[in-house]
Amino acid sequence: MRSARVLITGVGGIGGVNFVNALRLAESQVDLRLYLVGTDHNPYYIHFANVDARYRTPRHDDPNFLSTILDIIRKHGIEFLHPHPSVEANVVASNKGLLDPINVRTYLPSPESIAPDKAVIVDKMTRAGVPVPRTMSIKTLDDIDEAFSRLGGPLWIRARHGAGGRLSLRVNNPEEAKLWVRLNVLQGRASIEDFIIQEYLPGRDVAFDSLWYRGKLVTSYARERIEYPFKHISLSGITGTPSVARTISDEEVNKVGVRAVLALTPSPTASTQLI
Repeated sequence: MRSARVLITGVGGIGGVNFVNALRLAESQVDLRLYLVGTDHNPYYIHFANVDARYRTPRHDDPNFLSTILDIIRKHGIEFLHPHPSVEANVVASNKGLLDPINVRTYLPSPESIAPDKAVIVDKMTRAGVPVPRTMSIKTLDDIDEAFSRLGGPLWIRARHGAGGRLSLRVNNPEEAKLWVRLNVLQGRASIEDFIIQEYLPGRDVAFDSLWYRGKLVTSYARERIEYPFKHISLSGITGTPSVARTISDEEVNKVGVRAVLALTPSPTASTQLI
């Protein structure tokens, strides 16, 4: 029986738990035994995943995060590192030179390709001819008035950086948008320049996931998000990884998804998710 030793970071989130469950399912379907080590900085969520060993680590922005990960890799003889949240994947990709000497595979793209500025994503896709919602960056509150004048309404306002629908909200008029920005600035969650505002796209909430290796598409699938956890206590109704989703087959989604990935990086490697 083949075996492999894998380290998954951010293992306590819904995405991390789902990834571990997928690996356990793979074990039952092929001749493979996986030794899984999981890490998370949350002392409670770290217990959710079905792993063989678990460690609480500092946050990704703590100077000790990477050294802790390296210690765990050496202790358990890890062969493959899967940093799950994009912020942790960025740290790992930025320090790939520390992993190569100890023969740990990651299959990560360049750091700048991992969760870039959403305004940058829109710009790259627009230049590549990929359909995207019309988008404006916000530098002053007056830009919100211009956005409604140019784009109409309602609009979707969101943070330029971060996952899980961070600071996103459907806004029906400039007053709502300005109040939302002011509140988040006042409470220290963001600055005015941290926001972008976009056309609001109604309809299905669809995601495209794909796996690439050296610029070649290995496999992909699309899914429709049906339900978000605790959406009733979120103003936007968006709270990150869905609790319920269904796999769909839609050739148009597949075509746009592939074009979108190639617009962001000409030679993609590893897993890519696009919304």
